[in-house]
Amino acid sequence: MQVTELILRNLVSLSRYEYRDRAIHRVHPVAKIALVAVSLGIAIAMDYSDVLLALAVLATLAVYSLGLGRVASLTLSVLVVFAPMVLFVYLYSLVALGFSTEVLASATASIAVALARIVVMVLSFSILLLTTRPQSIARVLNRARVPYVYVYGVVMALRLILVLISDMQEIYMVQRIRGLKTPKGLVSRIKSYLALFIPMVISALNRADELSLSLELKGFGYKPVRSYLYVEEVGLADIALVSLTIGLLFITLLL
Repeated sequence: MQVTELILRNLVSLSRYEYRDRAIHRVHPVAKIALVAVSLGIAIAMDYSDVLLALAVLATLAVYSLGLGRVASLTLSVLVVFAPMVLFVYLYSLVALGFSTEVLASATASIAVALARIVVMVLSFSILLLTTRPQSIARVLNRARVPYVYVYGVVMALRLILVLISDMQEIYMVQRIRGLKTPKGLVSRIKSYLALFIPMVISALNRADELSLSLELKGFGYKPVRSYLYVEEVGLADIALVSLTIGLLFITLLL
């Protein structure tokens, strides 16, 4: 269960925007969204050399903006989540194609590239979500003619999912303090997880009820167009990140 707790704790940390006096935190959300789009394109469509280049650039940005410990913890959690599937594909490839040196090298290289693609996507979204206020993302998308009702709906849904994960972790810790232990064996362990089900359903219903009442009291959706107090401005950091993104795109296309 220690691995599960680590994964839950890192998933909850994805929702925690922490401002730091770094240039990346002051970058316009559009520049970060462009970086995410280019990173996703490289991770999905490009060759392994382009993926490794994007991984190096994103890892440097992530360590600068989030810190080495947080980046390492998030990356480790992602690798742990995908480890069973990767192991299954790896063993299946060896069994189907035969246990030879060439097959072993080819399967290992393919698995490594696949994991690198996953880490590239995770790091790009981490840079966007952990260094940008959700309100800023919503304002930018609303100015792009996306109705703010849908924009804030998506933002609140993502936030609510992570809050529920935090609630589940808290309920699990309270149950352990009160003497509920996780038994050994797969079936017994699945049955013990059912003890989390009822408290989680009650917590989710309470959260949804509070959120709906709060939105209704504040007149959310009353007018089709809304105004904003704050406006994101373009600065030198935005130009630098856009230039880095364009340069990364051109280099990967030329390689």
